[in-house]
Amino acid sequence: MIKKEKKYIKITEQDIDSIKGQNYYFVVEPLWSMANTEGTYLQYQQSIATFTLPQRCLYAVECLIAEVNNGGFEQLFFNSAGLVWQDAYAGFSKMGCVDMVKIMDEVVELYGKQPSLNRLERQSEIEKFANGEAAKQLNELDRTFYKLGADFYDNIVRYIKEHAKSFTFEGEIEVLL
Repeated sequence: MIKKEKKYIKITEQDIDSIKGQNYYFVVEPLWSMANTEGTYLQYQQSIATFTLPQRCLYAVECLIAEVNNGGFEQLFFNSAGLVWQDAYAGFSKMGCVDMVKIMDEVVELYGKQPSLNRLERQSEIEKFANGEAAKQLNELDRTFYKLGADFYDNIVRYIKEHAKSFTFEGEIEVLL
């Protein structure tokens, strides 16, 4: 049985202004606890509906970064978090992460279409990347992503600070024990 407890969080504009380097995780924390990527895209949207567009964009970007860093774009599309793909694209675009948008465009071109928002359909679609030339090309895009390293984090932090009011939060969230 999964145990959770409630945790009170307050994020102020002052907290956001004081972000140094890549230490902005606290801004995304409320969404990590409330977003539902296990169901349909509609269920996902409903689970984050109370959050601002900048918060939702940042959450999707962080999901994509985490998945791709852990197992490449193939893992992103295979796992439930793959349904945030389009939102992450919008987030990277809004944040001015041009190199990341370019990589994502190349992934879609290789994919042949926008990846499905349905997990089972995405898992079926991703099968073509299991072997052969498509797999090599997708692996190369993974490597291009990894080479970016922390290049896009400055853009993310700038976006958070420019939209500080949109990232404020006060309330209780549930966290896993």
